Amino acid sequence: PPATPPATPQQPTEDLTSADSAAMPSNNAAEVVDLTEGPRAAAPGAIDLPNLSDAGSASSASSAQPPAAYAQETFCFEPEVTLGQVEELIAEAESTGSFTPLIRKIGLVFSDPAAIVASFCTANGEPDLDQARAIFERLAEVEEPPGVQNALLNALQSLASQLSFAMTPPALKHIPALVALEYVPFQYDPDLVNTVSLLLASIANLPRESHDRVVRFWRGCGSDYLDTMLITVQ
Repeated sequence: PPATPPATPQQPTEDLTSADSAAMPSNNAAEVVDLTEGPRAAAPGAIDLPNLSDAGSASSASSAQPPAAYAQETFCFEPEVTLGQVEELIAEAESTGSFTPLIRKIGLVFSDPAAIVASFCTANGEPDLDQARAIFERLAEVEEPPGVQNALLNALQSLASQLSFAMTPPALKHIPALVALEYVPFQYDPDLVNTVSLLLASIANLPRESHDRVVRFWRGCGSDYLDTMLITVQ
């Protein structure tokens, strides 16, 4: 009888389905959005500010207390400017006739997010708006020369333009904008609406940790402060 030819060995087959599944991302994968990259696109004129109902747990008891991590976290900075320093610089300027040191200090501090955080951040990570308000009011009393007021306004406008990409710690990104909004002319001067919009947009695009801090801070504010904020937003 004729000899039976030897069987041809079978080549191992590659499981393409497993390779494809490994290469293709799952539709169920969570999308990671880096909120520190910049402001999200929004409809013209629309500012999506943090909603007071967003933060905290469902129970009123837990919402009245900050998270344990917040309660344990403290911040300590060397202030770049204080009300006492401003008083000293004003007194020196009035006695010497040279306002250059005061103008230089205003420009350096209020155009720099890091300097504002260092000067107006409390130990629990909230903005010290009383200190900011007191400094703004004291500077407003210096009517001459006009360079003092111009320096402050120019510094705050520069600050607003860089908040979306400033390298501020995520938990403290809300502080520069809230401090700047204490500048009274922002509440009524129509020529400053673009600067106010930039400040509000930076609040709307805060990282979650800083967003929650804003909500908790606003919950503890009185009606006068919230009324002022509404006037500024409108």
